[in-house]
Amino acid sequence: MPPLNTDYFVCCIATLERALTLLNANAQDDLMFDIYRAACVKEFEIIL
Repeated sequence: MPPLNTDYFVCCIATLERALTLLNANAQDDLMFDIYRAACVKEFEIIL
């Protein structure tokens, strides 16, 4: 059996970390907060 390629997961984790950083840098009433929160949810779902 060939080894499992985890390159895509590494990319998703990096994206999740970046989105979380930007999420925490915005106020909850800011539109960008909602965008980064949605990105966090999306990337988390992909990783699962």
